[in-house]
Amino acid sequence: MTFTFALIANEQSSIRLKYWVLFSGGDARPMQLMVDKFNASHKNINVEMKIIRWAEYYQTLNKNIHTKNTPDIAIIHASLLPWYVNKNALSDLTPYTIQWQYISPTLLQAIQFNQKYYALPLDMHPQVFYFNKKYLAHANLLDQNSQPIIGEGIDGFVEFMKKLQQTLPADVLPFSTPNNNVLNWWIWYSLYSQQESKGYIVNNKAAINNTAGRKAFEFFYKMREANVWSQEIHDEKGYNLFKFNKAATMITGVWTTWNFQQNKDLDFGVVEFPKIFNKRANFGDSHTLVVLNSRDKVKQKASAEFIQWMSENSFDWALSGQVPANTKVLTTKEFKNLPFRDVYVQSTNNMALYPKHLKLKECNDAMIKILADFMKSHDSVEETMIKAEKTLNAILKKPE
Repeated sequence: MTFTFALIANEQSSIRLKYWVLFSGGDARPMQLMVDKFNASHKNINVEMKIIRWAEYYQTLNKNIHTKNTPDIAIIHASLLPWYVNKNALSDLTPYTIQWQYISPTLLQAIQFNQKYYALPLDMHPQVFYFNKKYLAHANLLDQNSQPIIGEGIDGFVEFMKKLQQTLPADVLPFSTPNNNVLNWWIWYSLYSQQESKGYIVNNKAAINNTAGRKAFEFFYKMREANVWSQEIHDEKGYNLFKFNKAATMITGVWTTWNFQQNKDLDFGVVEFPKIFNKRANFGDSHTLVVLNSRDKVKQKASAEFIQWMSENSFDWALSGQVPANTKVLTTKEFKNLPFRDVYVQSTNNMALYPKHLKLKECNDAMIKILADFMKSHDSVEETMIKAEKTLNAILKKPE
């Protein structure tokens, strides 16, 4: 299902650009505000933004690339760029006037292929830990600085959830992160990355059946066995449970800040992703702006102008919770004065990026299903880990 927002009319526009995004949640509004501002300030360019539900976004985009019916500009996660570059679907942005020197160094390697730039990072979005201050205070699980008191390791985290659960109303969950979609995989990858820095695909083989992989699966196993992570939480429901005081905690990305702030009755705090193992690490990625390949060089130049403007004016995007990839915006007083941003920026310093691989999305999708099935089963850590290794290696062996 797609949505097209009303545009600020600009009848003098000579160049009309189509812009596809996957922001079907609370972050749609600040993105639309940015597009509207661009249209109002550029008489010769008009950008029409179309929102495609994020669960359907890449399937839709890939289909249109195949049929050569693409938008002019699109959002693509930095982690998925290798596939699109390999398909020759993206324009090389190197010749255009784009200020690469102001893009966070963390992301430059992810967008560069053969010494050419194929995307402009708009943001950095790490995972963080949200908590309901009222519920944690009632359970005596906040310290003198109103920070969650979580014990060490997996057992410490599970015990924290059990104590919380014992004090909550019957209709309130201790933890509302969905465990049947990509959020479960991001948690696994964060835990894995707290132990291992090479990523889960090494030399075109799955690096799953190892100590780091086993301990990451053990987290899911112990949360499952303690009955503190419900099987019945699905995507949007997970966010709404926390937003409307029906859950005490949630691990998700910084992008949900705007959404949670819309409920004035929610008193919440944010800390970094919990340090369960020997170092701090949390999954992170970037929404990048890409210009699709086209013979229309006039539109390509206008598209490059649009994405550079978006980067320079990404403070409005930061209102959603995203951390600007543009260091000039990142260091402004206006950004620093936004709530929780010190936590968010620190989390970007610990971001664990995915390995660059053409089959990354296919492998990620497989792991999402394996983890979802694991949480609904009575399977052991060992057999699930072996299943994951076999599944991923089968995907990696297939010809592209």
